[in-house]
Formats: sequence, structure tokens, C-alpha cells
Amino acid sequence: MPSDAAPAELPTVKLLATGGTRLVPRRVQRPVLYQFVGSFNSGKATLAARISSKRDDFDIRYTLHVRDNYTLQYARLNPDTMAVPTMEIDDRVCTDSYDMVIYLMDTYPGPGDQEAVQAGRRSQMLEFVDYVRAWDEYMFTYGHMGEATSELANGIRLVFLRRSLAKVLKEKPEDAASLAAAYERKIAGVTNMKRAQQDGSQKEKDLTANIAQLHLVLARGSALLEEHKGGLLGARFGTP
Repeated sequence: MPSDAAPAELPTVKLLATGGTRLVPRRVQRPVLYQFVGSFNSGKATLAARISSKRDDFDIRYTLHVRDNYTLQYARLNPDTMAVPTMEIDDRVCTDSYDMVIYLMDTYPGPGDQEAVQAGRRSQMLEFVDYVRAWDEYMFTYGHMGEATSELANGIRLVFLRRSLAKVLKEKPEDAASLAAAYERKIAGVTNMKRAQQDGSQKEKDLTANIAQLHLVLARGSALLEEHKGGLLGARFGTP
């Protein structure tokens, strides 16, 4: 790949907590994807589910963002981020869209992924996925929102988060300590989110760098489409 296609200088820290994958004792018979239609990351996970060989088995559950994902039930499922998407599949719970994409690509590849892997392009697939992953969609989304709109969204977040935390402290379930810690982390994270929301020179600088990085991502994707005349890495649509 030519050197001028390298990404713009990346932020050292993303503004949102990141998830991961954990194994669970109960194996699900049918994969479940919790998502919200307005979420970029939910879109990635939903697309990965639809192009996988498990596409007809998925139970896709629409989750009302900043409300349903702050319930105690959801916090137990995804204490990492208390965000969308979250995927229950086989013997694991994935709380990061990247983990979902990779697991589906490796375990339940659809026709496009099978074609790319058989052609020896798996490393190229992962390189492009990592390239896209470095872009912070949160800064792009909230950086374009006005400060007043962001404050309203944060206010709604805090109402539901504090209400759920109060319920934990009052009812004292067996997992009260871990639940309370998860809610405290999430509430503290709202403060960090304001960097993308408060109008001023820092927000303008961050958003300008973010947009420049997005343009490079789109340019690389366009070049791959032109090269392969179909999917990014083959004639059929696949993960990248």
C-alpha cells in the first residue's frame, strides 16, 4: 500500500470505553444481537451478522439507546460498556463490534469471506478492518452535534444510570459490588464524552483530524473496490 495512504495521526485515547469477549457457562442455541439503528457500531455488527453463514439464525433485538442499555439486566450482560451492540453467540458474549466481526468471519464465514480467505487474503482483510477501526466514530457523531443537544442526551443518560445505580444500592443483589462499579465507571465516562461535545477550539481540532482520517479510510475502501470490481477483497461482498 503506498505510503501516502497511511492514516492521519491517530488519537492516543478514544473517547469511549471499549469492550471485548468473555466466555460464559451457558451456551446459547441461537445468537442474539442487541443493537440500535442509529449506532455506527451496531451497523457494523448487524452487517457482519447478515453476511455470515449464521444470518438466518440471528435474533436481532432493537435496544432503545440511553434507556434499555442501562437496565440491571443489560448491565449484567455488558458491564464493559453498557452500550450497543452486544452479541451472545455460542459460549461467549461479545461487547465490541470488532470482536463480533472477527468471530463471525473466522467461525461462520459467508460466501464473500470464504472466497477472500481461500484466495489468501485474510491478512489483507484484517489490515483493512484495523485501519477502519482506528477511526473514532463517536467523535464524528457527537462532534457534529451542538453542545445543547449533547447536554440533553447526557442528562437523559445520567437519569437512567443513577436510577439503576440507586436500585442496586437499595436492593443489594448478590452481584451488587460489580454492578455498582460498572455504573460508577459509566457515569464517570459521561464526563470524558464531553470533550467531543463542548464547543471550542479542542472540539474543532479533534473533529478536523477525525474527518481527515475518515476521508483516508473511504479512499482506501474506494481503491479496493476499484481493484477487485465487486467486494473490497473479492467478487463477493465480505467483511471488509
